[in-house]
Amino acid sequence: MRRKKIAVIGLVLGLISNVFLGCGKDMEDGSLASGKSGSSKEGYVLNSADTGGSLSGGDTSAISGTKGEAGEADRAGDTLLPEEVPLPAGDLDSGLISEAEAAGCLPEPGDREQIPPQAGLLTAGEWRDNENWGFFTNLVQTGRFSFRQFGMAPYQRVVVQALSNGEPAAKVKVRLCTVSGSAISCAVTDHNGKAYLYYNVYDGAEIADHVVLEKPDGEVVMMLEKEDMDQVWDSGVGQENRQGAMEHLSSTLVTVEIGSFTNPVRALDLMFVFDTTGSMGDELLYLQKEFEDIAGRVADQSTRFSVNFYRDHGDAYTIHPNPFSNDIKATSALINAESADGGGDYEEAVDEALIDAVMEHEWRKEAVKLMFLILDAPPHDTSEVAANLRMALEEAAGSGIRIIPIAASGVNEKTEAFLRSIAMLTGGTYTFLTDDSGVGNPHLEPTVGAYTVEALNDMIVRLVREYYGD
Repeated sequence: MRRKKIAVIGLVLGLISNVFLGCGKDMEDGSLASGKSGSSKEGYVLNSADTGGSLSGGDTSAISGTKGEAGEADRAGDTLLPEEVPLPAGDLDSGLISEAEAAGCLPEPGDREQIPPQAGLLTAGEWRDNENWGFFTNLVQTGRFSFRQFGMAPYQRVVVQALSNGEPAAKVKVRLCTVSGSAISCAVTDHNGKAYLYYNVYDGAEIADHVVLEKPDGEVVMMLEKEDMDQVWDSGVGQENRQGAMEHLSSTLVTVEIGSFTNPVRALDLMFVFDTTGSMGDELLYLQKEFEDIAGRVADQSTRFSVNFYRDHGDAYTIHPNPFSNDIKATSALINAESADGGGDYEEAVDEALIDAVMEHEWRKEAVKLMFLILDAPPHDTSEVAANLRMALEEAAGSGIRIIPIAASGVNEKTEAFLRSIAMLTGGTYTFLTDDSGVGNPHLEPTVGAYTVEALNDMIVRLVREYYGD
C-alpha cells in the first residue's frame, strides 16, 4: 500500500524557489524545531589522526567512533559507524524493510498538524559517500548496509584529481580503460577537479588498466598505467564484484597535472525532476507558487531551467518532460499547469524519468549540469528497469550530469541505498529531508555520519553555487 505524506515536495520546491531567492539568508527564529539553519545532528566520527578525507587508506574496522558535532570538517572527512550504534529495523544485508514495517512507522496525515505552505520551512541534510569512503567501506564490510540494489554496486573506483598549473581543472573528460583501450567508465571533473570512475558496478569482471584524460578542447593529455597509480585503499583491486561473493571494495587516487588550457565557458543547465504521484501533491503546490521567484533570483544570461514530472504506468502520464528554457515565466506556466495524482503501488517509473531527463534533453556541452531528483519511492525492481538505470547513469556520468537526489518521507533503506549510489556514480551528493521542520510524516533517519541540518532552500542554493564554482 502506498504511504501518504503531508507537505514534503511542495515545501521542497518552495524551498527551492527560496533557494534561488534567499541563498544564505538566516531563517527566522522558530522556523526550525531544532534551531536556525545550520544546526547539527550528532554522528560518529573516526578517532583517527587522519582527517584528510576518505582517500587516506587504513583499516577502519579497528577504529572506534565517538559522538561529534557536524560541520565543514565532518562533511569533508571520514566518519565511521561503530558496532554499538543502533540502526533502523530491517534487513541491512539486502537494504530492504517490509512494506508493513515502512507503513507502520508512518502516521496517517491526520496524525500530524499540517503547517501552512510557505518557503523556508523544510529542513534537510547532506551526505557525500564519495568523500567518506572509509565510512562507506565500513558499512559494506560489516554487513550493516548493502548498496547492491537494482543491479548495481558502487564498490570499486578510481578517483582522478586533475590540476592545471596547480589549480583544480574543471570539465576535463576522463576515461578508465582496459588494456585494449576499451572504455570501462567515463566521467567529467567537477569544480574541484575531481572525477569518480566506477567499474565492476553491474556484476562485471572488468580489469582497469589505465586512465585517459582530455582537455576541454579535446586534446588527450596522457595515459597512466595502473602500476604508476597511487594505491590508497585496496580491498581487492581489479577483482570481480559479483553478487553472492565476498564484497571487494577499492579506491585508487590518481593526481594529474595537465598544464594550461582555455577556461571553459561558464554556463548552467539546472533541471528539477519531480515525482508527481498523489503523495507528492502538497510539495507541488510550493513549486507552483515559488518557482518563478526562485528562478528569477538565481538566473543570469547563462542559466537555463528544465522542469520534468513523472508518475507510473497506468496513470494519466508516465513522464511529462519539458525542454530547457531561459524563459522563467513560460517555465512557471508549465509548473502551474501540473497537478499531483496517480501512483497506487510503492514503486514508480523512476528509470524512465531518468532516461528521458538524461538522454532526451539538449544539455549544453559547455554547461555545468545539475539534476535535482525529488522523490519518495524507488523504481520497480526488474531486469528491464535495471538495464534502463544503467543506460541513464552511464550517460549521465560520461556527460557530467550530476544527480542530486532529495529523499522525501516514504523513502526506505533500499531506496536510500539506490539514491546514494546514483549520487556516487554521477559525482553528485545525497540529500534528504529531516523531521526538524515538523512538516509532514516522519522521515527515515539515514545511515550516515554527522551532518548539518539546513533549510532546504539554503542547501540547494549552496550546492548550486558550489558546483557552479562560485
